[in-house]
Amino acid sequence: MKTLIFLLLLITTLNGQIQAQSKKTIDSLRAKLPEIEKNDTTFFTTNATFFIPYYFKNNIDSSIYFIEKSIFISKRNKWIESEIGTLNNLAFAYTKKGLYFKSIDINYKALMLAEREKKQAFAYLIKRLLGESYMSLGQYPMAESLLKSSYLDAIKNGDEYEQLANLNQLGNLYKEQKRYIEAEAYYKKALPIAIKMNDKHTLGVAYHNLALSLSLQKKTKEALQLFEKSFALHKSENSYYSLGNLNVDLAELYHSTGDFNKSNKFASDGIKNGKLSNSERVISNGNYWLYKNYSALGQKEKALAAFEKYISLNDSLNKYEFDKRIQSLQYEYDISKKETKISSQNVEILKKTNENLILQKNRSFIIGITVIILLIAAFLFYNRWQLKKLNSVLDDKVKVRTQELMQANADLIRKNEEISQALFKGQNIERKRVASELHDNLSSLLSALKMNLGALDTRNYSDAEKKIYGGLKSMLADAYTEVRNISHNILPGELEKMGLAVTIENLVKKLNLNGIINFEFLNQTSERIDSKIEFNLYSIFFELINNVIKHSEAKNVTIELKYTQIAAVLNIKDDGVGFRKTEKNSQGLTNIQNRVKALNGNVNFNSEYQKGTEVFVSVPI
Repeated sequence: MKTLIFLLLLITTLNGQIQAQSKKTIDSLRAKLPEIEKNDTTFFTTNATFFIPYYFKNNIDSSIYFIEKSIFISKRNKWIESEIGTLNNLAFAYTKKGLYFKSIDINYKALMLAEREKKQAFAYLIKRLLGESYMSLGQYPMAESLLKSSYLDAIKNGDEYEQLANLNQLGNLYKEQKRYIEAEAYYKKALPIAIKMNDKHTLGVAYHNLALSLSLQKKTKEALQLFEKSFALHKSENSYYSLGNLNVDLAELYHSTGDFNKSNKFASDGIKNGKLSNSERVISNGNYWLYKNYSALGQKEKALAAFEKYISLNDSLNKYEFDKRIQSLQYEYDISKKETKISSQNVEILKKTNENLILQKNRSFIIGITVIILLIAAFLFYNRWQLKKLNSVLDDKVKVRTQELMQANADLIRKNEEISQALFKGQNIERKRVASELHDNLSSLLSALKMNLGALDTRNYSDAEKKIYGGLKSMLADAYTEVRNISHNILPGELEKMGLAVTIENLVKKLNLNGIINFEFLNQTSERIDSKIEFNLYSIFFELINNVIKHSEAKNVTIELKYTQIAAVLNIKDDGVGFRKTEKNSQGLTNIQNRVKALNGNVNFNSEYQKGTEVFVSVPI
């Protein structure tokens, strides 16, 4: 009976196979809720059959309320399978709200319960959902580990549905990382299982995934055959969202082959299907490819109109994603804050307990002395011995309490470090978003402006107008370059993936292409250090190199990076004009000194006018 109830709940809420009930039915049941709540089985079944599926589609917060009620009932009645399932449903609901951190936290609780109770089928399902949440947060190594573990467990248990789900997610994981060959391999593994399951939607998704991985590798002919199969399956089931995504991917494929008119047709169809399925993402992508095609065809007014729609929708989607990330980060911060508060309260309780123990022992001591005085002198020696024994016990307990207090203090320090790391992660997410906005949106807008400006016919302009026109083009080019530099300075992509040494080496290679200054990089590192220190050192390095390029008039620059057991050392030396004493307190050098000071490091500037400059930066690891 308990298993049947749980399966009903799982099917209803997670997979959405049962249709949501009408509002009239829900209102009628809510009126009878006081009576329904009197019986746990009735209330649990009503939640699974009516309330949870209805509110999953209409009001996710109300759905969470009824899921939590079901969790409470499961715990009270020790329905283990139902408790695991409802915890999993609660995590799924928070995923729909974009609160990935909270979803991960709840799913781990469900996983621990499933493993403790040896419910293997639930365990690998939860691992897959955890992997999907980590993938949404960009934590690819953790996502890969969980998905592969879930896949192997599904094979052991002969669960073809979970095998297919994990293979598709692993393909998506590698596709997001632009590892298209590996993505193709996993999608190919998924296809025979989807064919065996004989479900139109499942098979259509399998064909679409494999087609897209081939298309991204420029295997156009193979991809088109699979796109056609997927299109026929989704069309037969009137799946407008899936058709919209297919249209957009086909628009991208035909654009890459240069068939802009055909690409436009698929982009327009994608927009129509996006509207039918109420998907802003599909509509936004459709307008993007209209813009790219009209630009390629030289139809500038249509390109600009499509671009404006794309930007408007994309801004709306980015704001929605950003708000969800902020909610997740706020939740993680609140949890850390609560844990710190609880630790502080525990320390206070221990302190008061210790004080009470001392008072109690002192009281016992005073009573003992009074009794000794009232008794005959013969007991004096005995009581002295007893006093020493009590003092010894008290000393031992004081030592134990002191150790506990020291441990609590260490826990507080660790929690503060975790909060600091969470804030740093939040800052990194924001830097990525700002860098992406600058690079993808503002750079695209400047490129469009440059293209429109270049289309002007200047042959009939006067010399003064031509001069103004030339100045505008030059300023637009400078603005485009400056935006790219700012975007790169905020958070270079390779800094997070490859580390500081590789990022500096790549930048030096780009700088040497100009041929004006010869940059030499001496890399004496063999491993990476903390990402927070790497980011701050890169910012210091970037500002120093900017100063060299703008002011030094140097011909040669030597950059040395090395890590000792206690510090990271950055040394930059040039043969330029140096700087006067009055320039040593400039705003730029002050900014560098403040950055180094914030890292508890040291910086030294050695420079003589007309004799070059050497800057030595040391930061503790």
